[in-house]
Amino acid sequence: MRTKGQKAERMHVTLPAGSREKLLNIQDRTGESDISAVIRRVVLVYAALIEEHQKGNEILIKSADGATTQYRLLIPVLQIEK
Repeated sequence: MRTKGQKAERMHVTLPAGSREKLLNIQDRTGESDISAVIRRVVLVYAALIEEHQKGNEILIKSADGATTQYRLLIPVLQIEK
């Protein structure tokens, strides 16, 4: 998130149909103050997932019953930094 004194940059983004509803649903479920806050958090999460992917790590989802499933990121093929 933005730190004190850090300037914001306004952007206009075109999203696929249905994205607004998904963002509103996330806002409702998380209690974020507005759609911009949801998008800022989504960007942070996506950046963290990409960073872990670039390190060669796997992203796993652990269900309530303890079963794990590998989560496949829907991102272009990335160069693994070594």
